Amino acid sequence: PAAFIANANTLNMVIDNCMFYNTSATFCIDNVQGYGMTVRECVFKGITGNGIRLQQIPSLAEYSYVSRVTNCDFSIITAL
Repeated sequence: PAAFIANANTLNMVIDNCMFYNTSATFCIDNVQGYGMTVRECVFKGITGNGIRLQQIPSLAEYSYVSRVTNCDFSIITAL
């Protein structure tokens, strides 16, 4: 898939204790446009693709403001 979790126009989303193992996705978590997203205690291991994208294209009004990633494990990630 393009993303397992897509955040578009959601405020203060919390993603907690998710595990992505041996899978393929363009992005496991794609924060296209959101404010205050927190990703904590997540595991990204054996991913063909990318872990988290924090979008930053102000001219297109797509942005990721005040995002926080804490205590996550990123292991063996192969970007597409």
